[in-house]
Amino acid sequence: MGHIFVSYSHKDKDYVHRLADALQSEGFEVWIDDRIDYGTRWTRVIEDAVDSCDVFILVASENSHKSEWVQNELLRAQRKEKKIFPILLSGDSWISIESTQFFDAQTGVLPNQKFYSGLRNYLKRHLESLRNIFVQSWPVYRNDMIRFSVNYPIGGIIQQYGNGVVKIDMPVVGGITLSSRKFQGLS
Repeated sequence: MGHIFVSYSHKDKDYVHRLADALQSEGFEVWIDDRIDYGTRWTRVIEDAVDSCDVFILVASENSHKSEWVQNELLRAQRKEKKIFPILLSGDSWISIESTQFFDAQTGVLPNQKFYSGLRNYLKRHLESLRNIFVQSWPVYRNDMIRFSVNYPIGGIIQQYGNGVVKIDMPVVGGITLSSRKFQGLS
């Protein structure tokens, strides 16, 4: 499962830390900006974290509504077509998320199991669709001599050694854990 980016105002950090702990205890990988390593360019790190997230949680509050950074993170998430799960902590619903169902946390409550189930269901569908898109776009290596075929990532390099031995060097892509694999047919 990919990570969840949490966008919030630092004035709401107490709630956000409780939220991050709750999400992690539910098995989600959470990214919040207090986990940026010293010496890194934090603007670039935030861009990368938004770009690579699978879900974007907006903790909407009067504080975060006034935050230029939160507004920028939300705009980037929308431009990158990230799935947004708003949590309304205080104030009115924002016009930019007005038509999106949100979790009402105005009393300081953490999300309920329905919210977590919605996250899980979305992530499951999202990751399955990404996996299908990747694999369907991969070229196919076919060897009729050994009656074998396999999809391999774009950029993979095929080396044939004779006697049905084939090596495919694969680039590292999301969801792939092996870097190369040798296949040998049964003759």
